[in-house]
Amino acid sequence: MQRLRHLLPAVTGVLAVVAALVVAAAASAETVPLNWVEQLDKGPTTRMTFRVGTLQTTGKTWSATVEIVNRGNGKVAINSKQFGIVEYATKTEIKRPLRALRADSVKPALPAALAPGKSWKGTIGGPGTPNDSQYVRLVFGEFTSSLSPTSFTWITDHTQHRFTIVI
Repeated sequence: MQRLRHLLPAVTGVLAVVAALVVAAAASAETVPLNWVEQLDKGPTTRMTFRVGTLQTTGKTWSATVEIVNRGNGKVAINSKQFGIVEYATKTEIKRPLRALRADSVKPALPAALAPGKSWKGTIGGPGTPNDSQYVRLVFGEFTSSLSPTSFTWITDHTQHRFTIVI
């Protein structure tokens, strides 16, 4: 019995360390509510809405809840799955990204196209964590409207910086 009393402080110490590690791991995951809504209006042929609900980081991965709505008169083909995050040095920079984190997970799967009035809502994500000192934008694309030969990619106007929303 006396041997067990000597082990009790050691066991208590180990349990405290394990509890601290569990709390630290939970604290490293962060979800930021964004509620961004952005619109592309190129006449009646190409009208889209892009929504970003949340951005989550876990220390090793990122994910975002997003929605794409076709408000135009033509079908919009989703030509590639180049969705992801791009980082910029400043809030106003848009031409020279410092780094891109491509989404390798899209759930549910993207449709090949969105008919007029149709939408897709899901979660995109991938490896890596956005740099907290950079300005983060989300990238949607690439799309082509059945009524216009020009393809396009959407990069959000909103940015996220140090987990503080910047508009």
